[in-house]
Amino acid sequence: MKQLFFDSEFCSMGRWIALVAAEKLGLAFYDDQELFKLADPEDLNAKQAAELTEWLKVTENDYQAVSQNLKFRQTEQAFRQAVQQALAKGPCAIHERGSVDLKSEDTLAIMIYNSDVKDKSQRVGFEKKYSQEELSEQQRLLLLKQEDQARRLYKNAAAGQEIWGKKEYYDLCIDTAAFSKEKCVDILVNALSESAISNEDFTKIVIEKYGVVE
Repeated sequence: MKQLFFDSEFCSMGRWIALVAAEKLGLAFYDDQELFKLADPEDLNAKQAAELTEWLKVTENDYQAVSQNLKFRQTEQAFRQAVQQALAKGPCAIHERGSVDLKSEDTLAIMIYNSDVKDKSQRVGFEKKYSQEELSEQQRLLLLKQEDQARRLYKNAAAGQEIWGKKEYYDLCIDTAAFSKEKCVDILVNALSESAISNEDFTKIVIEKYGVVE
């Protein structure tokens, strides 16, 4: 079974899709919360990662400058080591923190995106950190831009090149504006097995992990 490295646009449902695909394929799933558990809390923790993300959301630095930032380098190295531990444990799916230098013939790089900006903006409220806020459409669009900037700068700075969202880097890119979340999982699962996913299975798995699904 191949290892899966997922990247995703904010509010594209990529994290949910990665979680459910991993569950159906019998893979361990790692997002930040699981990777924190593999790291020394002094080297990597939720507060540290959140502070870095907040800075990446608003910085005017390009990825080359970000790569020289000490806090970024320390956090990225800690995540990289946690990912190495996860890979050593067995077949798994890594969301957002898949390191380019760990990609091999046994790894599939997958990008989940959504070409419908209006569709994505409507999902901002599903994110726990924004769910209690009354946001205007302008604020939602700004958050989409900022969150994707943080993901893009992190990935590119870690890789030393512009690769986040570049279709030629990935083995598979799926547009959730074109397919339902269940169909996206079906595409992934059917590419690697004969299993299938139902709406009930998808909803149950995501609610157990994140408490909410649309």
